[in-house]
Amino acid sequence: MDNKIKLLKSILSDMESVLIAFSAGTDSTFLCAVAREVLGERALAVTEVSALNPQKEAAEAQKLAKTLNFRHLLLETHPLTNEAFCLNPPERCYLCKKICFLNLKTLPKRKG
Repeated sequence: MDNKIKLLKSILSDMESVLIAFSAGTDSTFLCAVAREVLGERALAVTEVSALNPQKEAAEAQKLAKTLNFRHLLLETHPLTNEAFCLNPPERCYLCKKICFLNLKTLPKRKG
């Protein structure tokens, strides 16, 4: 396990900054903790907020980020404005994630 953590830290240290999709689950919390250790303020945890996500989840993510001292941002998205998603196709989960990650991808340009 130590080798995998060392590898993760090495990968992160090669990055100028990192944005992490933060659900407050085990995986994203661990990644945020390691990124904060390696990159400090250059690591940003981002939690999606939309009509599809319970407000309670966003509040829990905010609380955990504050407790663990992560830089954290709530990102409001609007998947219900996407016509393809609203057709409720079998691949709706893929479309929802795609909308979320496209918003994350453009966030650095929009937020500077």
